[in-house]
Amino acid sequence: MANRMSTCERESFLSEVQVGIVGIDEKNRSPRIVPLWYSFDPNIGITIIVKETSKKLKLLKLAMRFSICVQKATLPYKHVSVQGPIVDIRPCDDLIDLPKMVYRYMSDIAGAEYLKKRPPEKSVVLVMKPEKWITADYT
Repeated sequence: MANRMSTCERESFLSEVQVGIVGIDEKNRSPRIVPLWYSFDPNIGITIIVKETSKKLKLLKLAMRFSICVQKATLPYKHVSVQGPIVDIRPCDDLIDLPKMVYRYMSDIAGAEYLKKRPPEKSVVLVMKPEKWITADYT
């Protein structure tokens, strides 16, 4: 049986390196569900980076909110789902924002190689302020 996580437990879990599955409302269709890298700071919210030309960004700007589910897919299973409004949208600084996200998910060597080989493209940083939470811990 699953137990709900405390605020401290869910914040700790979201701070771990996991891929988030982001859900965005799409009018007259099922939600767009996509895996994305994210970062979490309890004082700021959940931060994602998307390409400026992506359908995701167009939908995010229309909805001005999104959901994200983060799960641990090995025993003991855990997951956190959260939804909230987008409270900040700004251009991605390729020298600050992007490396911070890349090095969260990759080693120094792999991250440096990724950033070196990545073609230049404009991206956008979005920050969501969590409002609604669902958590489960099967420990």
